[in-house]
Amino acid sequence: MLFLILVAGTIIFAEETIKKTQAKELTAREILEKTDAQNDTRDQFSQIKMTLIDKSSKESSRKVTLWTKGDRKRLIKFLAPADVKGVGFLVLDADTPEEKMYLYLPAYKKIRRIAGSAKRGSFMGTDFSYDDIGSSNYSQDYDPERLPDEEHQFVLELKKKKDSEVGYDKLIAWISPEVFVPTKVEFYKIKRVEEKESFELAKIMTVEKIENIKKYWMPTKLVMENIDKEHKTILELDQIEVDRGLSDELFTLRYLQR
Repeated sequence: MLFLILVAGTIIFAEETIKKTQAKELTAREILEKTDAQNDTRDQFSQIKMTLIDKSSKESSRKVTLWTKGDRKRLIKFLAPADVKGVGFLVLDADTPEEKMYLYLPAYKKIRRIAGSAKRGSFMGTDFSYDDIGSSNYSQDYDPERLPDEEHQFVLELKKKKDSEVGYDKLIAWISPEVFVPTKVEFYKIKRVEEKESFELAKIMTVEKIENIKKYWMPTKLVMENIDKEHKTILELDQIEVDRGLSDELFTLRYLQR
């Protein structure tokens, strides 16, 4: 038994040594590209429970359905409560200069284009902006720098590229070296006071649960906290299905209004 423990221990130690050596060799850009490529599903369907909590700890909840296809197409439909039921949000050509966002409000039976600075506004009262929902390609929008690892996780500082239109000027991201999924992200914006600039913490996103869904590692519970508003939104995903072969018909203005 002792021999088996020693052998197993040697194997584990050897594997850990290899992992640590490989991790040390990875550049910030390589880590970021691996993170962007991790959730590389052809398409995805999921039900999401949203819990909104204000600074007095008052809670409200919402239920939505999410469809995605590749990196470029996303559709969200609100199912509950009654005051938001039927609201839809469609993203086409995500992460490209041609990105288009549309919000459907059933009370007015109108589709509204979300563009420019409006993308940085709150998405349906949550702590996520429209930009947060629409964009997800970190390596396209940020220049990364690797910081010292913390608690066996990669730590990257991401600074906004000059030609990028994303809403945050800097991110600090903690990334799991095993599955290349962010476990925590701090979002910063530039604050200007008397011609001096500094980075001010705006939001913190924490991933509380990661699951393996048909070979894909996915966050299934996360919290976004707005520091200034003392407000947070909890997202919990269930009924997750991947690679179903979703039709392009789902991601149209016509379907958005259904």
